[in-house]
Amino acid sequence: MSRSYQSPPQLSASTSSLIGTNRVPSEVEIVEIRGVLHDRRYRLASLAETSTSSAGSQMLYSLQKTRDALQGEVADLLALLSPSRRLSPELVAEIFELCLPVGGLSTSVFRANEAPILVAQICRGWRQVALSTPRLWTRMTIYLPLGHLPQSVWIAAIARASFASLLWLSRSGRYKLHLYVQYVRSDESDRSQVWLPAATELVSRLLLRHGSQIESLTVFLPVPCVSALLRISCTSLRKFMIIDHGLWWHGDYHLHHPPVPIGVYMAGQLRHLVLDTPAFDLQRTQYPWDQLTSLHLRQQFPINLVDSFNLLCLCRRLYTFKLNVVNPTGMVVSERFVAHSLRELWLYARPDDSGAFLGAILIPNLKKLVVGDAHHQNALLDFLGTLSRPLLSLRFHRIHDMPEEDLADALKFVPSLTELSTDSICHNLILMMMTPEDGYEPLCPHLQSLIMRLHLANEQLIELLEARCGTAFRDQGIAQLKTAHLTFMDFDLRDEAWEWDDVAWMKKVDQWRRQGVDLQLSDFNWNEGWDGAFVAAFGE
Repeated sequence: MSRSYQSPPQLSASTSSLIGTNRVPSEVEIVEIRGVLHDRRYRLASLAETSTSSAGSQMLYSLQKTRDALQGEVADLLALLSPSRRLSPELVAEIFELCLPVGGLSTSVFRANEAPILVAQICRGWRQVALSTPRLWTRMTIYLPLGHLPQSVWIAAIARASFASLLWLSRSGRYKLHLYVQYVRSDESDRSQVWLPAATELVSRLLLRHGSQIESLTVFLPVPCVSALLRISCTSLRKFMIIDHGLWWHGDYHLHHPPVPIGVYMAGQLRHLVLDTPAFDLQRTQYPWDQLTSLHLRQQFPINLVDSFNLLCLCRRLYTFKLNVVNPTGMVVSERFVAHSLRELWLYARPDDSGAFLGAILIPNLKKLVVGDAHHQNALLDFLGTLSRPLLSLRFHRIHDMPEEDLADALKFVPSLTELSTDSICHNLILMMMTPEDGYEPLCPHLQSLIMRLHLANEQLIELLEARCGTAFRDQGIAQLKTAHLTFMDFDLRDEAWEWDDVAWMKKVDQWRRQGVDLQLSDFNWNEGWDGAFVAAFGE
């Protein structure tokens, strides 16, 4: 008795039309798709058994073609059942936003293998979602690859960058924008003015099209390139940074071409301003100084003492002031300037210049002080003695030769500190003075964050950590350390001073970390320098 042949089930015309699209199948169509998928998988399994017992090249070739066709059908059917099809466009857009590079604009180039460009290449549906999600296109880094190209194609490269940036930003809708513009530097590009008009035109087009949307703008270009800021309204700009190392100037350029006045036309929206350029002329700028809350000036090129105080007179709402100051011989400030609004001061200077600045200013409400490059001990102590409110944070940045006794004397003036960071190497003196004992109040009893370089690790360090990372002295008003980043500068001497059981020590470290202490122990190799990061110590 012969068996009748039954043709394999097929998708209906309406369901077949879903293949190659992003449409979501209905419940009825899902049942139909699963039935056909079950049949194709069964046929593939049967085909695999048949191919093992078949002989002859012609038969194997036919079976292989059938298998490939079935595998293609299975892939199409599985794609129709993919859970991603049922995600709403709003949820897909949220996922795309989480895929954006996490680094700052200065390190994000937005390559083709990164979001948002990457997710826009997956399929037509996702591309449509990406292009219709303005928040994906609000951050952009524009690199002008001058240093990598011959001078003959510089203008064309800048024109392409201008077109690409405008196309990118056209997808941002009405959202606020964050832009970073930088040229790739080289000896040739640093000292050439050939590309300046094209770069100026690029900035002008960006500001003309999107100036009202830009919330933060960083320009690593010569000052003339941002002259458009004088005539274009940037009503949303709250953070502006311009960095110009001035290497493109030729000899006596400044004698024949006065500094280009730069400024921002806005209704007092600017809050954070960073200016690092030798072409910057304080008397010829147009900025809403009285609206600024954060001002960083010339980290590489110092300003003089009088100009710094003139700026403080204009910036009545300034909260953070960062500057590199120089005090020319013979320059004298008649009376101490009182900066009532300042809460943070970052001062970088040579010892005498630092002393001159601190000796000429009063900051009664200061909360954070950063002293960089060098310090004047007597002036620092006198300044700390004038503070009328508790100083909470003190940092000595890039000062590697500060005597431990000087640090101890400074800390005696600020018992209210909750944060301390120093780049100078400390020995046992500071550790002993910070270690609490019964009936003895240590230095900085309220300290919660400690970043310090140590000569080596020994028992004194253990006593400090046991006392300050735990809660044994809480009833005496001694705060518990929440952060301790300790770097050992002479780690090779560890065995000479270490008389502690390593296993017991690691158990203590684990215990403090479980209690919520951010404890990082690392060593520094003087021969190799910073190896990109701290080298983990104690076998971690």
